[in-house]
Amino acid sequence: MSFNWFISVDDHLIEPARLWQERLPERWRDTGPRIVRDGTAEFWVYEDRQIVTTGLNAVAGKRREEFSPEPISYDDMRLGCYDPAARVADMNQGHVLSSMLFPSFPRYCGQVFHEAKDRELGLLCVRAWNDFILEELAGAYPGRFIPMMIIPLWDACQDAGFVVSMHVGSSSNLIRTSDDMPTLAFMAYSAAANQAGTLLDWLFSGKFTQFPGLKIALSEGSIGWIPYFLERAEQVIDKQRFWASRFDISMNAAHERGEQKSAATFDLDTDIRRLFADHVYGTFIEDQAGLRLLDIIGEDNVMLECDYPHSDSTWPDTVQLAGKWLSHLPQETQDKITVGNASRVYNFTPADPATITGD
Repeated sequence: MSFNWFISVDDHLIEPARLWQERLPERWRDTGPRIVRDGTAEFWVYEDRQIVTTGLNAVAGKRREEFSPEPISYDDMRLGCYDPAARVADMNQGHVLSSMLFPSFPRYCGQVFHEAKDRELGLLCVRAWNDFILEELAGAYPGRFIPMMIIPLWDACQDAGFVVSMHVGSSSNLIRTSDDMPTLAFMAYSAAANQAGTLLDWLFSGKFTQFPGLKIALSEGSIGWIPYFLERAEQVIDKQRFWASRFDISMNAAHERGEQKSAATFDLDTDIRRLFADHVYGTFIEDQAGLRLLDIIGEDNVMLECDYPHSDSTWPDTVQLAGKWLSHLPQETQDKITVGNASRVYNFTPADPATITGD
C-alpha cells in the first residue's frame, strides 16, 4: 500500500435534529428548521415546507441490498451520519484523514434558505449551520474537517480566497433527456453531464479573466469526461470564433434571428487548457478512466473523495480501492491526489496521522 490516509473533499452531513433549535434565537425556533414526527414518519419542517431525508443519503454501514430512496428517520441511520464524535470514529475506521462536509437538509449550497420567504430567518439559518461546522466539527477536532461554509453566492469569493465548491445538483436543475428517463440511466449520466455544462459555462463566461484569483471545484463530478470537453472547447473556439464573437443566439431555436452582442465576454485568444489548469479542480470517488487520462487533466487539479454516507460512497474501503487505482502512478502523484492537492487548494493543514487513535 503506497498510502494509508487520504483527504475526502466531498462528504455529507445529515444535520442533527438539534442544530437550528439550539442555535437560532428563541423567537425564530417555531418557524426555523425542526424535526417533526408523525407516527412512524419523520421530516424537517421549515416555514410551510416539509422535507424528508432520503435513505440514499445515509447508507453508511448498510449492505447494498438494503439501499432505498424511501424516507428514513434518525433511528434508521448510522450515528456517524449526524453525530460529530461518531463521524470522527468512522473517519478513523475508513482512514479518512480530513473531510469536507456538504449540507443535506438545506441542499448542497443552501438553496432551501435562499428559497425561503423570510430572508432574515434564512440568513440566521445559514449562520447557524456555519457556526455548527466551525465549533462542533472543525474547532472540536483540529485538522479533521475542512470547514466548508454556506456563503452568499454573489460576492466575496476571490477577495476572501474561497474556493467555490460546486456539488453536482447545486443548481437544482439536473439535466434529463426525457421525462421517462430510467432512474439508473439518469444516475449514470447526470453527474458528468451537469458538471461538464458547469465547467464550460465557467470557462466561456469571462469570469476567470475578470477575477483571476477565483478557483472552483467540481465536487462529485468525476474527471474522466474532462479531456474530451477541453478538446471540444478548443474546437469550438477554432471553428466558431468569428461569428460567435459577434452574435449570441439561442441554440434551442436555431432559426431564430441572432441578437448582436454589445461586447464579447470571452477572449477568443484564451488558452482554454491554461484557464482550466489555473482555476478548476476535479474530484472523483471512483474513476479509473479519468486516472488513465491524468496526463491530460493534470495531476495538480485532481482530488479524491469518498462521499460518506451516500450510496455512491467507497467508505470504509477507500484506501484499499484507491490504492489499486493509483498504484501505477509515481508516489509524488499519489500524495498529491490523496492529500497534497486538497491541502493546497483549500489552504488547510490536516491532522497528523500519528496523532489519530482508534480503528
